Amino acid sequence: MWLPVVLPEPQWERLAAQARQGDFTIDLDQRSITAPDGARVLFDIDPLQREGLLEGLDEIGLTLRWAGDIATWQAADRAKRPWIWAIEKANNT
Repeated sequence: MWLPVVLPEPQWERLAAQARQGDFTIDLDQRSITAPDGARVLFDIDPLQREGLLEGLDEIGLTLRWAGDIATWQAADRAKRPWIWAIEKANNT
């Protein structure tokens, strides 16, 4: 999976200059890149995207973590507004 990182020009130029000198280490937990010379650069990432990458979940997986809450809301909404859910029932028969 690719992780696009936006850095100010001086930082990416410094990193690019080291591209053939060794390996880079990406620490998603700390949101940092460590260059072969040991220099560390911090980067920003959307918190939900970071969480999904750390847990190995895509957007659907992240949503399914809330399946219980979603089902609870749906049950309450069915009781409150049964006419809305009547369409679902009609389509399933």
